[in-house]
Amino acid sequence: MQNIKKVFIKNIVSVLMAVTLAFPIMLFAGCGLKSSDYTEKEHLKRVSERVEKRYFADDGKYEYTDYEVYPLYDENDQLTHFLVEFEPYGYLYVILYEEDASWFPGGNGMYGRSYGDWEIWSRYTISEDATDLTEKIKTYERDETGNIMEYNVSHFKAANIKDENRYLLNTRWGWMPAVKRGDKFLNLISMQEMVYSSEARVSVASISFIYKAQFNL
Repeated sequence: MQNIKKVFIKNIVSVLMAVTLAFPIMLFAGCGLKSSDYTEKEHLKRVSERVEKRYFADDGKYEYTDYEVYPLYDENDQLTHFLVEFEPYGYLYVILYEEDASWFPGGNGMYGRSYGDWEIWSRYTISEDATDLTEKIKTYERDETGNIMEYNVSHFKAANIKDENRYLLNTRWGWMPAVKRGDKFLNLISMQEMVYSSEARVSVASISFIYKAQFNL
């Protein structure tokens, strides 16, 4: 009986030691995938592969016929996001996380989809004396009949942006799609040029990112 107990205890100790040794190896291996390990070109390829798998499968869920992926930068010209423009309409913003934790059950991947993928949006400007977020301080772009104009393509496509670097700037009010104009940025929601300030009250897009595995690209 004592020998059986010794063998049992020995086996338990062996298992615990194996798990103890394996865990840091698994942790190290999972944490090894960082965004800085890839070039911009490699990121574009990885995002494209995920877009094709999710949105161009043969299940008929989506009616997109084609797509293009663009890098998006912050005010310091650092790669932070991606824009996926679908054909004939639709778009997707993708955030680049510093680390890929998808190896862990329920963990986030390196690329996160914007909440809701995309939505119809409108351009608007904000009164200079704006002090809150109420609709009264917004002036919307309207067509010749007086109706608010709506877009179902990305802010960049609606502005006919071609061979320019695209930016997604973070402000306290939300995300601002923009392109550079000299030392200023053209806000693609208000179509106004401005000096970037994260604290300035500006027109922003309805874009949000939720750090949950269900929003992995």
